[in-house]
Amino acid sequence: MLKVSELSVNYGATRVVNKLNLELGSDEILMLVGPTGCGKTTILQALAGLIPISEGQMTLGNWTATPKKTVPPETVSYTHLRAH
Repeated sequence: MLKVSELSVNYGATRVVNKLNLELGSDEILMLVGPTGCGKTTILQALAGLIPISEGQMTLGNWTATPKKTVPPETVSYTHLRAH
């Protein structure tokens, strides 16, 4: 289960995600819908660990991320792909 509590993300002094709360079970699918610039990509980047969160926390299993405790995203290797 993914649990997001009071998640906020800032770009400098500008808050772009404000106190997001959600729970997503292992058998559920999430779709983010909204107008351009509303924060959909920012939310996904924060959930993936690509950008830091400003407030709140994210929990997935035994892993928890907070503004002071982050986990870098996994390193992906594409060495098996070759151009033809």
